[in-house]
Amino acid sequence: MTMLDLELTLANLLHALGRDGRSVAEGALDAGRVLTLCESHRRLACGLLLADLDVEGFRRSLARGAEAYLGLLVARERRQDLDPYALCASRALPLMDALAAGHGALARAVALRVTPRWTRRMEPRADFLFFHALACEVKGEALAPVLEEASRVGVSSARFEVLEALVAGDVRAFESALEARVEDWHGELEQQRLRDALPPDAANTEARVCLEAVALFHLAHARGLRPDVPSRYVPPEALPPVEPSEGAP
Repeated sequence: MTMLDLELTLANLLHALGRDGRSVAEGALDAGRVLTLCESHRRLACGLLLADLDVEGFRRSLARGAEAYLGLLVARERRQDLDPYALCASRALPLMDALAAGHGALARAVALRVTPRWTRRMEPRADFLFFHALACEVKGEALAPVLEEASRVGVSSARFEVLEALVAGDVRAFESALEARVEDWHGELEQQRLRDALPPDAANTEARVCLEAVALFHLAHARGLRPDVPSRYVPPEALPPVEPSEGAP
Protein backbone atom coordinates (compact mmCIF):
# COMPACT_ATOMS: atom_id res chain seq x y z
CA MET A 1 0.00 0.00 0.00
CA THR A 2 1.34 3.44 -0.96
CA MET A 3 0.67 6.73 0.79
CA LEU A 4 -1.46 7.73 -2.20
CA ASP A 5 -3.59 4.61 -1.68
CA LEU A 6 -4.09 5.59 1.94
CA GLU A 7 -4.93 9.20 1.09
CA LEU A 8 -7.52 8.06 -1.46
CA THR A 9 -8.97 5.67 1.10
CA LEU A 10 -9.28 8.47 3.66
CA ALA A 11 -11.02 10.67 1.09
CA ASN A 12 -13.46 7.86 0.28
CA LEU A 13 -14.18 7.29 3.95
CA LEU A 14 -14.82 10.96 4.64
CA HIS A 15 -17.26 11.03 1.73
CA ALA A 16 -18.99 7.88 2.98
CA LEU A 17 -19.26 9.28 6.50
CA GLY A 18 -20.86 12.46 5.21
CA ARG A 19 -23.36 10.50 3.14
CA ASP A 20 -24.16 7.85 5.75
CA GLY A 21 -24.26 10.35 8.58
CA ARG A 22 -26.93 12.37 6.75
CA SER A 23 -28.83 9.19 5.94
CA VAL A 24 -28.88 8.12 9.59
CA ALA A 25 -29.81 11.61 10.81
CA GLU A 26 -32.55 12.29 8.26
CA GLY A 27 -34.05 8.88 7.53
CA ALA A 28 -35.90 6.26 9.52
CA LEU A 29 -33.63 4.56 12.03
CA ASP A 30 -31.97 1.56 10.40
CA ALA A 31 -29.70 -0.62 12.54
CA GLY A 32 -27.69 -1.82 9.56
CA ARG A 33 -26.96 1.74 8.46
CA VAL A 34 -25.78 2.63 11.93
CA LEU A 35 -23.36 -0.32 11.92
CA THR A 36 -22.08 0.80 8.50
CA LEU A 37 -21.53 4.29 9.91
CA CYS A 38 -19.60 2.80 12.85
CA GLU A 39 -17.51 0.76 10.43
CA SER A 40 -16.56 3.86 8.45
CA HIS A 41 -15.58 5.72 11.63
CA ARG A 42 -13.43 2.72 12.62
CA ARG A 43 -11.65 2.64 9.26
CA LEU A 44 -11.13 6.39 9.27
CA ALA A 45 -9.63 6.17 12.76
CA CYS A 46 -7.11 3.56 11.66
CA GLY A 47 -6.32 5.51 8.50
CA LEU A 48 -5.61 8.69 10.43
CA LEU A 49 -3.27 6.82 12.74
CA LEU A 50 -1.44 5.15 9.85
CA ALA A 51 -1.18 8.24 7.66
CA ASP A 52 -0.19 10.92 10.16
CA LEU A 53 0.09 9.28 13.59
CA ASP A 54 -2.97 11.41 14.38
CA VAL A 55 -3.73 9.95 17.79
CA GLU A 56 -6.39 12.53 18.62
CA GLY A 57 -8.14 11.95 15.30
CA PHE A 58 -7.89 8.20 15.86
CA ARG A 59 -9.55 8.38 19.25
CA ARG A 60 -12.12 10.95 18.19
CA SER A 61 -13.29 8.91 15.20
CA LEU A 62 -13.53 5.72 17.26
CA ALA A 63 -15.56 7.55 19.89
CA ARG A 64 -17.94 8.97 17.28
CA GLY A 65 -18.65 5.50 15.96
CA ALA A 66 -19.26 4.21 19.48
CA GLU A 67 -21.58 7.15 20.19
CA ALA A 68 -23.63 6.32 17.08
CA TYR A 69 -23.90 2.71 18.25
CA LEU A 70 -24.90 3.81 21.74
CA GLY A 71 -27.69 5.85 20.17
CA LEU A 72 -28.91 2.70 18.43
CA LEU A 73 -28.89 0.73 21.69
CA VAL A 74 -30.78 3.50 23.48
CA ALA A 75 -33.36 3.59 20.66
CA ARG A 76 -33.90 -0.15 21.08
CA GLU A 77 -35.34 0.53 24.53
CA ARG A 78 -38.39 2.15 22.91
CA ARG A 79 -38.43 0.39 19.52
CA GLN A 80 -39.39 -3.20 18.78
CA ASP A 81 -38.85 -3.10 15.01
CA LEU A 82 -35.04 -2.90 14.84
CA ASP A 83 -33.15 -5.72 13.14
CA PRO A 84 -32.21 -8.25 15.86
CA TYR A 85 -29.28 -9.49 13.75
CA ALA A 86 -27.62 -6.07 13.93
CA LEU A 87 -28.22 -5.96 17.68
CA CYS A 88 -26.55 -9.28 18.52
CA ALA A 89 -23.81 -8.98 21.13
CA SER A 90 -21.24 -10.18 18.61
CA ARG A 91 -21.91 -7.06 16.48
CA ALA A 92 -20.79 -4.85 19.37
CA LEU A 93 -17.48 -3.91 17.76
CA PRO A 94 -18.13 -0.29 18.80
CA LEU A 95 -17.64 -1.44 22.40
CA MET A 96 -14.06 -2.30 21.46
CA ASP A 97 -13.84 1.02 19.61
CA ALA A 98 -14.76 2.93 22.77
CA LEU A 99 -12.19 0.94 24.74
CA ALA A 100 -9.49 1.49 22.10
CA ALA A 101 -10.28 5.21 22.20
CA GLY A 102 -9.60 5.18 25.94
CA HIS A 103 -13.13 6.47 26.55
CA GLY A 104 -14.10 4.56 29.68
CA ALA A 105 -17.42 6.31 30.34
CA LEU A 106 -18.58 5.71 26.77
CA ALA A 107 -17.46 2.08 26.90
CA ARG A 108 -19.45 1.57 30.10
CA ALA A 109 -22.56 3.19 28.63
CA VAL A 110 -22.35 0.81 25.66
CA ALA A 111 -21.55 -2.23 27.82
CA LEU A 112 -24.62 -1.62 29.99
CA ARG A 113 -26.81 -1.97 26.89
CA VAL A 114 -25.10 -4.73 24.90
CA THR A 115 -27.49 -7.64 24.34
CA PRO A 116 -26.88 -9.94 27.35
CA ARG A 117 -28.31 -13.10 25.78
CA TRP A 118 -27.07 -15.37 23.00
CA THR A 119 -29.12 -14.89 19.82
CA ARG A 120 -29.36 -18.41 18.44
CA ARG A 121 -28.94 -18.93 14.70
CA MET A 122 -27.77 -15.33 14.32
CA GLU A 123 -24.30 -15.43 15.89
CA PRO A 124 -21.68 -18.02 16.87
CA ARG A 125 -21.84 -18.80 20.56
CA ALA A 126 -18.10 -18.22 20.93
CA ASP A 127 -18.42 -14.68 19.55
CA PHE A 128 -21.35 -13.95 21.85
CA LEU A 129 -19.44 -15.18 24.89
CA PHE A 130 -16.40 -13.06 24.04
CA PHE A 131 -18.36 -9.82 23.67
CA HIS A 132 -20.49 -10.67 26.69
CA ALA A 133 -17.26 -11.13 28.65
CA LEU A 134 -15.95 -7.75 27.45
CA ALA A 135 -19.18 -6.09 28.53
CA CYS A 136 -18.99 -7.77 31.94
CA GLU A 137 -15.40 -6.62 32.41
CA VAL A 138 -16.27 -3.03 31.53
CA LYS A 139 -19.26 -3.09 33.90
CA GLY A 140 -17.11 -4.46 36.70
CA GLU A 141 -18.92 -7.81 36.80
CA ALA A 142 -17.14 -11.11 37.37
CA LEU A 143 -15.65 -12.74 34.28
CA ALA A 144 -15.29 -16.18 35.86
CA PRO A 145 -18.89 -17.34 35.16
CA VAL A 146 -18.58 -16.41 31.47
CA LEU A 147 -15.22 -18.17 31.16
CA GLU A 148 -16.65 -21.22 32.92
CA GLU A 149 -19.54 -21.29 30.46
CA ALA A 150 -17.10 -21.04 27.54
CA SER A 151 -15.15 -23.98 28.92
CA ARG A 152 -18.32 -25.98 29.53
CA VAL A 153 -19.55 -25.62 25.93
CA GLY A 154 -16.10 -26.34 24.48
CA VAL A 155 -15.16 -22.83 23.39
CA SER A 156 -11.40 -22.42 23.34
CA SER A 157 -9.28 -19.82 21.56
CA ALA A 158 -6.56 -17.25 22.11
CA ARG A 159 -9.30 -14.69 22.78
CA PHE A 160 -10.42 -16.56 25.87
CA GLU A 161 -6.84 -17.23 26.94
CA VAL A 162 -6.33 -13.45 26.95
CA LEU A 163 -9.35 -13.03 29.21
CA GLU A 164 -8.22 -15.86 31.50
CA ALA A 165 -4.81 -14.19 31.86
CA LEU A 166 -6.56 -10.89 32.59
CA VAL A 167 -8.56 -12.47 35.41
CA ALA A 168 -5.44 -14.19 36.79
CA GLY A 169 -3.42 -10.97 36.62
CA ASP A 170 -0.69 -12.90 34.79
CA VAL A 171 1.05 -10.36 32.58
CA ARG A 172 3.29 -12.89 30.79
CA ALA A 173 0.36 -15.17 29.99
CA PHE A 174 -1.53 -12.10 28.77
CA GLU A 175 1.32 -11.13 26.44
CA SER A 176 1.59 -14.65 25.03
CA ALA A 177 -2.15 -15.03 24.50
CA LEU A 178 -2.48 -11.57 22.97
CA GLU A 179 0.36 -12.28 20.54
CA ALA A 180 -1.46 -15.48 19.53
CA ARG A 181 -4.74 -13.59 19.16
CA VAL A 182 -3.12 -10.98 16.89
CA GLU A 183 -1.77 -13.77 14.69
CA ASP A 184 -5.22 -15.42 14.58
CA TRP A 185 -6.78 -12.07 13.66
CA HIS A 186 -4.27 -11.60 10.86
CA GLY A 187 -4.95 -15.13 9.60
CA GLU A 188 -8.69 -14.43 9.53
CA LEU A 189 -8.08 -11.34 7.41
CA GLU A 190 -5.84 -13.28 5.04
CA GLN A 191 -8.64 -15.79 4.52
CA GLN A 192 -10.98 -12.93 3.65
CA ARG A 193 -8.39 -11.54 1.27
CA LEU A 194 -8.03 -14.88 -0.51
CA ARG A 195 -11.81 -15.01 -0.98
CA ASP A 196 -11.84 -11.41 -2.27
CA ALA A 197 -14.05 -10.64 0.72
CA LEU A 198 -11.90 -7.86 2.19
CA PRO A 199 -12.98 -4.42 0.91
CA PRO A 200 -10.12 -2.12 -0.18
CA ASP A 201 -11.03 0.49 2.44
CA ALA A 202 -10.71 -2.18 5.14
CA ALA A 203 -7.51 -3.63 3.69
CA ASN A 204 -5.85 -0.21 3.79
CA THR A 205 -6.98 0.71 7.30
CA GLU A 206 -8.47 -1.61 9.93
CA ALA A 207 -6.63 -4.64 8.53
CA ARG A 208 -3.38 -2.92 9.54
CA VAL A 209 -4.30 -2.06 13.12
CA CYS A 210 -5.61 -4.73 15.50
CA LEU A 211 -8.13 -2.66 17.42
CA GLU A 212 -9.14 -5.69 19.45
CA ALA A 213 -5.61 -5.88 20.85
CA VAL A 214 -5.64 -2.14 21.60
CA ALA A 215 -8.95 -2.53 23.46
CA LEU A 216 -7.59 -5.48 25.46
CA PHE A 217 -4.49 -3.45 26.34
CA HIS A 218 -6.75 -0.80 27.85
CA LEU A 219 -8.52 -3.45 29.92
CA ALA A 220 -5.16 -4.79 31.10
CA HIS A 221 -4.05 -1.30 32.13
CA ALA A 222 -7.32 -0.81 34.01
CA ARG A 223 -6.42 -3.93 36.03
CA GLY A 224 -2.93 -2.62 36.73
CA LEU A 225 -1.10 -4.87 34.25
CA ARG A 226 1.64 -3.39 32.09
CA PRO A 227 2.24 -5.88 29.25
CA ASP A 228 4.73 -5.44 26.44
CA VAL A 229 3.40 -4.53 23.00
CA PRO A 230 2.81 -7.35 20.47
CA SER A 231 5.29 -7.30 17.62
CA ARG A 232 2.83 -6.52 14.82
CA TYR A 233 -0.34 -4.58 14.07
CA VAL A 234 -0.48 -2.74 17.39
CA PRO A 235 0.95 0.80 16.97
CA PRO A 236 2.38 1.95 20.31
CA GLU A 237 0.81 5.37 19.73
CA ALA A 238 -2.64 3.78 20.02
CA LEU A 239 -1.98 2.35 23.49
CA PRO A 240 -2.59 3.90 26.91
CA PRO A 241 0.27 6.12 28.08
CA VAL A 242 2.74 4.42 30.40
CA GLU A 243 3.05 6.16 33.74
CA PRO A 244 6.62 6.75 34.94
CA SER A 245 7.72 4.44 37.71
CA GLU A 246 8.34 5.79 41.19
CA GLY A 247 11.62 7.63 41.46
CA ALA A 248 11.87 8.15 37.71
CA PRO A 249 13.00 11.62 36.69
